[in-house]
Amino acid sequence: MLFERFDVLLTPAAPVKPFPVEMNFPTEINGQTFENYIEWIAPAFLVTLVSLPAGSVPAGMTADGLPVGMQVVAPRFEEPLILRVAKLVQQSSGVGWPPAAVAHEG
Repeated sequence: MLFERFDVLLTPAAPVKPFPVEMNFPTEINGQTFENYIEWIAPAFLVTLVSLPAGSVPAGMTADGLPVGMQVVAPRFEEPLILRVAKLVQQSSGVGWPPAAVAHEG
Protein backbone atom coordinates (compact mmCIF):
# COMPACT_ATOMS: atom_id res chain seq x y z
CA MET A 1 0.00 0.00 0.00
CA LEU A 2 1.17 3.52 -0.81
CA PHE A 3 1.07 4.92 2.73
CA GLU A 4 3.00 2.03 4.19
CA ARG A 5 5.96 3.30 2.20
CA PHE A 6 5.29 7.07 1.99
CA ASP A 7 3.86 9.54 4.50
CA VAL A 8 2.07 11.72 1.92
CA LEU A 9 1.40 11.89 -1.80
CA LEU A 10 2.09 15.21 -3.55
CA THR A 11 0.33 15.90 -6.84
CA PRO A 12 -0.42 18.98 -8.95
CA ALA A 13 -3.60 20.71 -7.79
CA ALA A 14 -4.62 21.07 -11.45
CA PRO A 15 -3.24 19.57 -14.66
CA VAL A 16 -2.78 22.97 -16.34
CA LYS A 17 -1.71 26.47 -15.36
CA PRO A 18 -4.47 29.04 -14.82
CA PHE A 19 -6.38 29.82 -18.00
CA PRO A 20 -8.37 32.91 -19.07
CA VAL A 21 -11.56 33.50 -17.08
CA GLU A 22 -13.53 33.61 -20.34
CA MET A 23 -12.62 29.95 -20.92
CA ASN A 24 -14.94 27.53 -19.06
CA PHE A 25 -12.36 24.74 -18.98
CA PRO A 26 -9.42 23.48 -21.04
CA THR A 27 -10.74 21.47 -23.96
CA GLU A 28 -7.43 19.69 -24.61
CA ILE A 29 -4.32 18.74 -22.64
CA ASN A 30 -1.42 16.98 -24.37
CA GLY A 31 -3.65 15.71 -27.17
CA GLN A 32 -6.41 14.46 -24.82
CA THR A 33 -9.70 16.24 -25.55
CA PHE A 34 -12.32 16.94 -22.90
CA GLU A 35 -16.08 17.27 -23.32
CA ASN A 36 -16.85 18.84 -19.94
CA TYR A 37 -15.44 20.44 -16.80
CA ILE A 38 -15.33 17.23 -14.76
CA GLU A 39 -13.10 15.39 -17.23
CA TRP A 40 -10.16 17.79 -17.03
CA ILE A 41 -10.20 18.37 -13.26
CA ALA A 42 -10.98 14.77 -12.18
CA PRO A 43 -7.39 13.93 -11.09
CA ALA A 44 -7.62 16.64 -8.44
CA PHE A 45 -10.68 15.19 -6.71
CA LEU A 46 -10.50 11.46 -7.38
CA VAL A 47 -8.45 10.83 -4.24
CA THR A 48 -11.35 11.99 -2.07
CA LEU A 49 -13.63 9.43 -3.73
CA VAL A 50 -11.50 6.69 -2.16
CA SER A 51 -11.81 8.30 1.28
CA LEU A 52 -8.37 9.90 1.35
CA PRO A 53 -8.15 13.44 2.74
CA ALA A 54 -6.41 16.06 0.63
CA GLY A 55 -5.64 19.75 0.70
CA SER A 56 -4.34 22.22 -1.85
CA VAL A 57 -1.62 24.77 -1.22
CA PRO A 58 0.18 27.46 -3.27
CA ALA A 59 3.41 25.89 -4.49
CA GLY A 60 5.02 28.40 -6.83
CA MET A 61 4.61 30.50 -9.92
CA THR A 62 4.90 29.77 -13.62
CA ALA A 63 7.51 31.59 -15.72
CA ASP A 64 4.80 34.08 -16.70
CA GLY A 65 3.81 34.78 -13.08
CA LEU A 66 0.72 32.59 -12.71
CA PRO A 67 0.15 30.65 -9.47
CA VAL A 68 0.59 26.88 -9.31
CA GLY A 69 -0.90 24.69 -6.60
CA MET A 70 0.04 21.37 -5.08
CA GLN A 71 -2.33 18.80 -3.62
CA VAL A 72 -1.24 17.04 -0.43
CA VAL A 73 -2.85 13.62 0.09
CA ALA A 74 -2.49 11.56 3.28
CA PRO A 75 -3.96 8.45 4.86
CA ARG A 76 -7.45 8.59 6.40
CA PHE A 77 -7.73 10.74 9.52
CA GLU A 78 -4.35 12.41 8.90
CA GLU A 79 -5.64 15.92 8.22
CA PRO A 80 -3.17 17.40 10.76
CA LEU A 81 -0.32 15.92 8.68
CA ILE A 82 -1.77 17.50 5.53
CA LEU A 83 -1.85 20.89 7.22
CA ARG A 84 1.75 20.58 8.45
CA VAL A 85 3.02 19.59 4.99
CA ALA A 86 0.96 22.34 3.33
CA LYS A 87 2.49 24.91 5.66
CA LEU A 88 6.00 23.73 4.74
CA VAL A 89 5.19 23.81 1.02
CA GLN A 90 3.76 27.32 1.21
CA GLN A 91 6.65 28.64 3.30
CA SER A 92 9.22 27.26 0.87
CA SER A 93 7.33 28.25 -2.29
CA GLY A 94 7.96 31.97 -2.08
CA VAL A 95 4.29 32.62 -2.87
CA GLY A 96 3.02 35.32 -0.56
CA TRP A 97 -0.37 36.82 0.08
CA PRO A 98 -2.33 38.17 -2.91
CA PRO A 99 -1.72 41.89 -3.58
CA ALA A 100 -5.17 42.87 -2.24
CA ALA A 101 -4.47 41.10 1.06
CA VAL A 102 -1.12 42.85 1.43
CA ALA A 103 -2.78 46.23 0.87
CA HIS A 104 -5.12 45.55 3.80
CA GLU A 105 -2.33 44.68 6.21
CA GLY A 106 -1.57 47.76 7.93
